[in-house]
Amino acid sequence: DKARRAHTEYVRFCADDHEFILAAALVLLRFHPAWCTDEDKDGAGGDDGARRTAFRRFVSTLPAPEEQTNVDFWSDAEAAALGSAARVAKHRRRVHEKLPARFAELDAKVFALNRDLFPPDVFTAGRWWWAIHTLGSRCFNYEPRRCEMASVSDGKNRRRRNRQMGGPHARRRRRAAADAATALGGNTRLAAVLEAADAADDSSSTSEAATTSGDDDTDDSTVETDSAASDADTDDASSSESDSDDTATDEEEEERETFTMVPLADLCNHDDEREACDFEYDPAADALTFVATKAIEAGSQVLIRYNGMDAWKFAKYYGFVPPFHKKNADCYPIDVPPLPAGEFDNVGDARRIDHHTLQAVASDIALATKRQLFSAQGGGEQLLRHCHVTAKGPNPKLLGVMRLRYMSRDEMSDYPRAFLPPPLSTKNELAVHAKLAEIIEAALGEIRAFEASSTEAPVETARGSVAASMRARDAQVLSAALDSCKARANECAELMYYGTTKAVVARRAVL
Repeated sequence: DKARRAHTEYVRFCADDHEFILAAALVLLRFHPAWCTDEDKDGAGGDDGARRTAFRRFVSTLPAPEEQTNVDFWSDAEAAALGSAARVAKHRRRVHEKLPARFAELDAKVFALNRDLFPPDVFTAGRWWWAIHTLGSRCFNYEPRRCEMASVSDGKNRRRRNRQMGGPHARRRRRAAADAATALGGNTRLAAVLEAADAADDSSSTSEAATTSGDDDTDDSTVETDSAASDADTDDASSSESDSDDTATDEEEEERETFTMVPLADLCNHDDEREACDFEYDPAADALTFVATKAIEAGSQVLIRYNGMDAWKFAKYYGFVPPFHKKNADCYPIDVPPLPAGEFDNVGDARRIDHHTLQAVASDIALATKRQLFSAQGGGEQLLRHCHVTAKGPNPKLLGVMRLRYMSRDEMSDYPRAFLPPPLSTKNELAVHAKLAEIIEAALGEIRAFEASSTEAPVETARGSVAASMRARDAQVLSAALDSCKARANECAELMYYGTTKAVVARRAVL
């Protein structure tokens, strides 16, 4: 009964999360002296005992925490090879910041009350996280009409797509953001900015290109919108840590997922290009079946496709980067430059100053509005999330935030337009892309400087190989994004100073 109550408390704490629920069992099978022995090796427990023994032996072969190539298990010195601004490095820092508190809460609410079932020398934070990662990277996840190798947040990602692509969760999230912003002094325009920014954030997760081209008789004095929406999946750790609104609603009810670890099936390696095998799960027979899609020569390994993630997620969830892996979704986070110091720190200060002081700083009113928008009280955290560049250039969210950041005083009269597709002005577009080119060039320079400073031949390790692959992929993304931003900035400069662009002149000459 005590074990049953402890299990109930653990499941309640884990909020029905597959990985968390199974993690305790995996820790017991691998590290608990009474569970990881082969007392059933002679078949004394019958068929069930033999199966338990076989599974324990399989668990004993899984890589230990110190053998993991997943970046969460790296030392600070090893992680330095990724570069501090890399997306996978930022994820690692967030995990290391939040994991101790998460485990401390679990220990206080469940483990400490049942020490005979969860000994403290067995259930440590490192082992608990090892179990979650092992399950997430080696389990198979089945749901109706879909079966694929699971990643740590694979189940969450699919639930989250409903709201990213305009589902009921998206509408509820935008309404909540608008209500919160409106509560700040009835600022309905601030609510409009948050809603527009959230819509731009959603569009960043789709693969549809938002490209608008002008006709041949387009006015040369305007800027043509040629930025394409990135197809990057914007699920990073910061969003995967907030799944409180993932609760299923009546309009989303569907068959429950099956999350399972199959001994030895996880030995099939990933191949992004040559999908040699497919696999399917039969719920009735409770069987996972591999089906070869083409002939496999004797001595060749069986290869499957885990799923179509970008490079940083492979490093994050699986601890490797597929060779020759190229996806437009690969991205690099960009930090928006902070605003200069101004008279107002937040909206509260603006309400407390007297009329004469307000008149004295009237020239800074645009800056004060921006400071309000980018402050924590004004929803700045939401504005600055998921700002990144891909090989195509800035994603819609970053583009909108940068346009807002560099708006002139006259343009601030209608600041929600920053997140709409048409550019605000040629001058604003030039400032945005010129600054982005500067930021990207600095990030690219850091990667190249690290490579140049590594004069000694690096020790060939699995973790070192992952870091080198990520640096190379980040450099490719940044180089392509830099070319895109420079080209856009040059086009805007030509429009400002000459009233036309070389492309328009050449096009008219051909016509």
